[in-house]
Amino acid sequence: MTSVPGKTETLKIIIASTPKTGNTWLKLLLSEIYDLPQVELLPRLEPGDWTALGPRWIAHQHFLPEPLLREWGREHGVIFLTTIRHPGDVLVSLRHHLQNQAVPPTAEPSQPASMLLDAPSAYGEHTWRFLEHGFYLVLHASICWWRGGWAEAVRYEDLCAQPVATLRALTNRILPVPEERLQQAVAACEITRLRERSMAGQKFFRKGTPGGWRTDLPPEMQEWLVSAEPYRTQLNLLGYPVSPAKTPEPIPERTRGPFAAGGHFANGVKIAPVLARLFAELPKSLSKQWSDPTAVGNDSFFAWLNRPAAADPSAGSAVPVVTELTHQLYRMLPELQKLYPDPFGRDRMSLSNWLLYFGIAGYALPDVAFALPVIRSYAAGRVI
Repeated sequence: MTSVPGKTETLKIIIASTPKTGNTWLKLLLSEIYDLPQVELLPRLEPGDWTALGPRWIAHQHFLPEPLLREWGREHGVIFLTTIRHPGDVLVSLRHHLQNQAVPPTAEPSQPASMLLDAPSAYGEHTWRFLEHGFYLVLHASICWWRGGWAEAVRYEDLCAQPVATLRALTNRILPVPEERLQQAVAACEITRLRERSMAGQKFFRKGTPGGWRTDLPPEMQEWLVSAEPYRTQLNLLGYPVSPAKTPEPIPERTRGPFAAGGHFANGVKIAPVLARLFAELPKSLSKQWSDPTAVGNDSFFAWLNRPAAADPSAGSAVPVVTELTHQLYRMLPELQKLYPDPFGRDRMSLSNWLLYFGIAGYALPDVAFALPVIRSYAAGRVI
């Protein structure tokens, strides 16, 4: 290969993305282009240990853009990239990857390995449960990096359709290289060759063709991915086509029950025990306005939970949103206050992500009902 012009002695790149969006392929391509050694980063956030990796390298890991990581990156001149791919193809590729890696299955529906409880060739009950309770969180990683403006985004479909042009645009923003070098890297990392390679005894590449989800996934699962929330919002954010929104059927009146754990809001959303506790602990001056706390209109308790927190100095204009639910849980939990002392500033994103990744599952909250306001807020503008 021809030499790379410019200084690469301190070039460090982290591809921080949703799994199975082309991370490994992009890493190999950029490693070829810049002659960068590939290094491994632990999944947990330990940036202090990375100084031992040397002055120049490339790696990928499925990090969220936590402030500590971003600050360390700025101090050490790290370039962050993130990859984007159609969620349908991500789902199919993720399941095949778990099967090929012989990952032990889990009964926790928010975890990708829960799909392995289905038969190898079946997208059954457990894949559906993961789709309902966990897959949107997997997709959120790339969205978070991209919408926050902290990482340059590379679309997998563009890399497949026009690899040289896509890499040219990317490397021009990192460090320009001769066209010949791009072409040689694409030839060296051509997807069919990579599928034939064995990495640590495992196949990393199954297919390279975008759109395979249209034949692999059952029709009803395809329709859910492009019409039901939160995927409809995420597809819009990522720039992929969507279908008309699916409207959930309201729960029958007789099963709503009183406002207590085990009851339901009027739209069928279950009232988790923590919500009953939260309502009971609100000042009477606030809770008395909701004569029927199970209602779901504009002035309802349900709507209030999903609004921007009244205590937020930004009045809901900052992104991501800290909902009233998030803030009330924050007030109830001293450990959260220690972890995130600046909930409306530096720790805003971390606190909102805590709700998505830990709070909803940990407190048995209905996923979409209380995650959607946070996910939708990423469409509003630049994250702080």
